[in-house]
Amino acid sequence: MKNFKKEYDAFGPWIIKIKNQEEIPGLFDEYIKYDETSHIYKVPRDITRREARPGDQLYRSIISFEENQLIFLKSSNGLVTQQIIEYRNIESIQNRVDLLNGTMIIQSKNEKVQISYNAVSRDLVIEIVFKLRKNYIKYFDKFDHETIKKDYTLPKNYFYKGILSKLRNKESINVLDAQETTKIFKEDKNWYDYFFDVYNPMIFQKIMFLTNHKELIIISRKDGIKRKRSADYSHIHTYIPLINIKDVIHSESEKYENLYILSFQLNSNSHNFYVKRVVKNIFS
Repeated sequence: MKNFKKEYDAFGPWIIKIKNQEEIPGLFDEYIKYDETSHIYKVPRDITRREARPGDQLYRSIISFEENQLIFLKSSNGLVTQQIIEYRNIESIQNRVDLLNGTMIIQSKNEKVQISYNAVSRDLVIEIVFKLRKNYIKYFDKFDHETIKKDYTLPKNYFYKGILSKLRNKESINVLDAQETTKIFKEDKNWYDYFFDVYNPMIFQKIMFLTNHKELIIISRKDGIKRKRSADYSHIHTYIPLINIKDVIHSESEKYENLYILSFQLNSNSHNFYVKRVVKNIFS
């Protein structure tokens, strides 16, 4: 029998790793069975403790790692929907954090799973993403193109050095390119753009391209372009298995001077980024 008081006492805005069958929310009981090899996580509803009551449905979704697939369960109005994604079919993963708002997006060849979370669970989500990557990488042969052996030298005091250091604590990483913040201008300006360009200019936000020889890893911001005085506390980690990249396209931006749009074409979708120069180290 479920101990609703115990579940309520443990409830908060954080994702919880499940340690026994009793910790699986009742609505999901018939779909998931826990054993000692399980890696199962429950994601809370977006409510405060003040709004929660013992016996309420406090968790909106379940993430379960199986041998060859990920199971994602989601509840809505008392009904449970299930999505199953085979690791071999994952095309990309994105982990986005903006202050306390986090979003993890898993894109497969057939569907997309999007999980919103409170950033107090950021470290646990990083663990989940790393586990996902480890599970899909085993299906891919090592990609060893000579152009990705070169390690780009980071600019002095580059903002993303700390992020790079954390990644390198877990795996071998090469830097393909690192582009710094730069003032930019629109191609076609209105009269007020001239005023803003003096007091609050448009800027291109820094971006970094990495590889571990099996994936392309991109560290970027929510807004590739923004006004200088506009706050942007976000960072986005995008992981794409190299074998899934079908084409890399650079096209000149029609909106901004001296900027390109870099597009990575996958089987079922694409990832697009502003860059200030052609990224020559990627499949050139």
